[in-house]
Amino acid sequence: VSQSRYRSVSANQYTKFFQSSSFLNNQSQNSDTRSGNHRFYFNFEYQIDSFNYIKISPNVTYSNSKASSNTVFDYAILNGAKTSDGLNQSRTETQTPNLSANILFNHRLHKKGRNLSVNLNAGTSQNNSDQYTQNSTSVYNGPNPGLTNIYQNIQQDNRNHNYGIRVTYSEPLSKTRNLDLAVSHNFSYAGNNRETWDNNPLNPAPVLLSAFSNNYENQFYNNRIGASLRTTMKKYTYTLGISAQPVEFRGKSITKDSAYKTITRFNVFPIARFTYNFSKTKTFNANYSGNATQPTYTIS
Repeated sequence: VSQSRYRSVSANQYTKFFQSSSFLNNQSQNSDTRSGNHRFYFNFEYQIDSFNYIKISPNVTYSNSKASSNTVFDYAILNGAKTSDGLNQSRTETQTPNLSANILFNHRLHKKGRNLSVNLNAGTSQNNSDQYTQNSTSVYNGPNPGLTNIYQNIQQDNRNHNYGIRVTYSEPLSKTRNLDLAVSHNFSYAGNNRETWDNNPLNPAPVLLSAFSNNYENQFYNNRIGASLRTTMKKYTYTLGISAQPVEFRGKSITKDSAYKTITRFNVFPIARFTYNFSKTKTFNANYSGNATQPTYTIS
């Protein structure tokens, strides 16, 4: 568990030069951020017998923060009159819970070098934020003089879920060579929902601003199968193989699209690994492989 707090006060002055005139900009900012982090994890390992082993590793984290910021500003013609001034205020609260777990089961068969392992993983996470902003600007000259107030509440909900399974099998072909087979299936989901509301106190109720809101989600399916030959000598080990990875990506904006847009790909990747042991403390490793990963999407 950890807690932190950060405060800052700043005052800045800028001169902005344009072709026809120059402006002096003064800014004074006061910000305060408080955050907390909590984490719980452990490993459970159990040797069932001489042939079977299991390991369970859960992980739970939770973080939250509260931040506020106030900025006072003004613009003036260089060596002249003030043209505008205003106040920007914001207040943001964020919560980020995360839960994940990994289970590894290994079964050593009776024949020396023959081995089967299964790895399961799953996780879920969220990033929720609630932001209130008020921007007040007074313009004293120009085509549109007057006072402008903007009140907004931005609610953002980001959700992620994933699970995966990987099965590997090793078959000895000789004293120095093994055939390694692997197959895996992974799925991940990401949803990003951003709602922007006009919270002007003159309105009887908040108004949703559709132009600044969006609800988007995507799903990523990732399958992989591979085979490789592993050769183990006294000083070095090398592996050569190939893997195939069909993937499918489905995404849509719930607020704009009526159906998922699907993208499919079929990838083939070579597998190459080399390890050389110079001594008990000095080792050289080289590894080459490929992987297709889910693209990220964030509404901001």
